[in-house]
Amino acid sequence: MMEGTQVGYGLCGWCTGSAKRAAEELAEYHGMGLEGVPDERDNCIFVYTDRNPTREERRRRNKEPLTLKQKTVFRAIRKHVDEHGCGPTKSELMRAMGHRSLKTTDGYLAILARKNWILPPTGGFPIELN
Repeated sequence: MMEGTQVGYGLCGWCTGSAKRAAEELAEYHGMGLEGVPDERDNCIFVYTDRNPTREERRRRNKEPLTLKQKTVFRAIRKHVDEHGCGPTKSELMRAMGHRSLKTTDGYLAILARKNWILPPTGGFPIELN
């Protein structure tokens, strides 16, 4: 393991596709290298880094395609930004989407952040588009 490591990720069978591909994408996303070459047959790979990506690095990442429901949530966020000049809070988005639970809204926000359509929401601050 490299010195000064602070963040570690374990990738295993729950990943879509191979653990090798997931490790390579994660390493690229965080701007780090992999020690050793993972094999396609590996079902668990650990990747370590000493930093998280900056907001600018997150903005430059390519966006992944969205499902119909994810597009609906993104459009609701974009509509709020167009009308009010800033993104909605989680509670406002929950009410706008008709969700009965903040956990449902959090799930959609996590997916949109992972697919690089929004910046990960922090605390009670409004959601930001990427």
